[in-house]
Amino acid sequence: MQKIIVKDLLKFYGLQMIKSYFYVFSLLLFPFSIGMKIIADIREEYVYMDYASLLNGFVIPVQGMMLLVAVYMYRLVSEEVQYRQSILFPDIVTIQYQRIFSILLNHVIFVGTTLLIGILGLFIYYQNQEIPWSTFQLDILEHAVIFYLLPLILTALWGINCALIFGKKKTGMLALFLVWVLIGPLNTEFFSDYFYKGGFEGIRSLLFIGPIQPGHIHAQLSGFLGNEALFIKNILHISLQCVLLFLLVGQWHLRASKRILTVVFSILGLGVLVFVSPFALANNQLSFDRSFDSDLSKHYKPPYTFVPEKGALDYMIQKMNLNMVQETNALKVEADMLMKVSQKQSISLSLWHEYDVNAVIVNNRKVKFKRQGDFISFPISSDGSTTNVKVRYDIKNSPYFALTKDTWYLPATLNWYPVRQSQPINRLGVGTLDLIGDRQKMSDIKISGDIPKDITTNLKRQGERSLIGRVAGVTMMQGHLAVFEYKDHELVTDDSWSMPQTYWQSVQKTLEQTNAVLQRTFDKQTVVPKKIILVSPNEERNSYLDDAHLLLQIGTTLRLDQSLSEVVATYVPGILWSNSSSEVKVQPKWKVFNAAFSYWIQTELKLEPIEVDPFFLQQSNLDMKKVERWIKEFMDYDHKQQLIFNIVEKMVLRIKRDGKIECKGVWSHDPVTTSLKILSKETNFTPCFA
Repeated sequence: MQKIIVKDLLKFYGLQMIKSYFYVFSLLLFPFSIGMKIIADIREEYVYMDYASLLNGFVIPVQGMMLLVAVYMYRLVSEEVQYRQSILFPDIVTIQYQRIFSILLNHVIFVGTTLLIGILGLFIYYQNQEIPWSTFQLDILEHAVIFYLLPLILTALWGINCALIFGKKKTGMLALFLVWVLIGPLNTEFFSDYFYKGGFEGIRSLLFIGPIQPGHIHAQLSGFLGNEALFIKNILHISLQCVLLFLLVGQWHLRASKRILTVVFSILGLGVLVFVSPFALANNQLSFDRSFDSDLSKHYKPPYTFVPEKGALDYMIQKMNLNMVQETNALKVEADMLMKVSQKQSISLSLWHEYDVNAVIVNNRKVKFKRQGDFISFPISSDGSTTNVKVRYDIKNSPYFALTKDTWYLPATLNWYPVRQSQPINRLGVGTLDLIGDRQKMSDIKISGDIPKDITTNLKRQGERSLIGRVAGVTMMQGHLAVFEYKDHELVTDDSWSMPQTYWQSVQKTLEQTNAVLQRTFDKQTVVPKKIILVSPNEERNSYLDDAHLLLQIGTTLRLDQSLSEVVATYVPGILWSNSSSEVKVQPKWKVFNAAFSYWIQTELKLEPIEVDPFFLQQSNLDMKKVERWIKEFMDYDHKQQLIFNIVEKMVLRIKRDGKIECKGVWSHDPVTTSLKILSKETNFTPCFA
């Protein structure tokens, strides 16, 4: 009769592990590292909003814990393995299974408790920083299970299996160390590009296990790195070690038939793991992955694949209905547009190049189309009346614009539905995301279908499955967001941020002061809308303003009241150019103008101005020597002269006289007699880059 002694073994090994200074020190390394990170964050000169980054770099202490735990388990188990040949009573296999189970169960309890202590310390610090309890904290727990708890269970099994194979031989410790090096530090330092390239969906990414992480483990909107597939992957590796353990201990059976049966069951177990392994590759963990910048730069390398002729844009979209059907990490979309088209043979629409177009239908007849970069070209016949055009396409999850079960990132600055635009959607010749959108005309837009209930958008709800609005661009976001009511505004932030009352008052004051300066300078009245969205998951610096919302993407990890100059630099282009054409935004002086004018406003508001750095103004059609010379001339002027120099001397003004618009260069060197405010009232000008 087989004897069950698990209860006694649990007590015995529990006491033995607690009394081991080596083992206790190994586990306490985690809460100690958490404490050091918190102290370092408190002592920072500046206040950062990127609280999730406190867990960045924990790959190093956890890998150290993995090695120490593996060594301890090897020493603990190898003591008895050395004498297993002399233990020949029938229940030896059952006792050995119970013994290893007791060791592992104690280990799981001790590791879980230690990790929980460290994470609770982190939560207390977050509470002190006024971060409300939300999915952010739950996301940390899930991340800790995948990247800390499961790897430390896996490494215990490594140590036990090495002990079962080698006993107390010196080669056993060497094999243990080599496994740790190959799966741990070497994997992280030297093989990271191999495992990360193209995401975690290839077969080679099956070795992406343990605490191996990319540099950034958290992104706004999508939260911490971790999902069901990564969880399954670690479980697969743990299960593989369990199958190996079952096979090794099973060979201690006295009867050959039982040893053969152990081999058969082990093979069946391996078969099950192979069958389940594809589920560990269905990651789609591509959201907000900066490792794809090189691919983006390659696609937008000048000259671009295709730019439509002027005649192909001789139409106007009057109305658009978008019908969405959600699939796994994708949306099936039909864009039904009512257009006013001149008598042209073909037209071009702009749509983000990663979205596959399935069909184009003109007046209920399918037509052939060409997909060229960001553009869709197709023939159309019109007598000048309205024309119905339908475009069926797929919005799929991508590195910059996430679309998964829980995360949507479709900002108003992206052409995620067909629009009229003459320029590529991203700036040519740059290495990062720098969106260009044409938002001159507003259209009546209705979106129907599978729309998340908690979607953040600038449209209005119409029933449970529809959104409507008259806008020039549409924002749709879902994910790890927090929505706060602060005075008259609705602030949408990442759920890892502090409560808005800790920083928003000074930011709102800066926005209002910027509006006042622009009204005084350009006679342009601007009101900050009720809804303000502050997330920038791609770390982009961008802004878009309409009556329904302000998309203010500062692109900094500093708390906003610590980076008011960045707020101004981001906000100014949104005020001036949200409703401008794409032709304006690709002109050589456009970015230079924004940087210089923002510098002038920052100085006007007595903020620390951001230097106009030519490095950040690089464009494919810009002579950098001219830019550097122009910046030097600009900086040599005093504050009053800088405004005249920037707007009047070096920019071209669009002047409206008698209903006609013409472009005229103004070359006045007298900042006293040339008043932009008077000029704006008398000539009704706005900056022009023709």
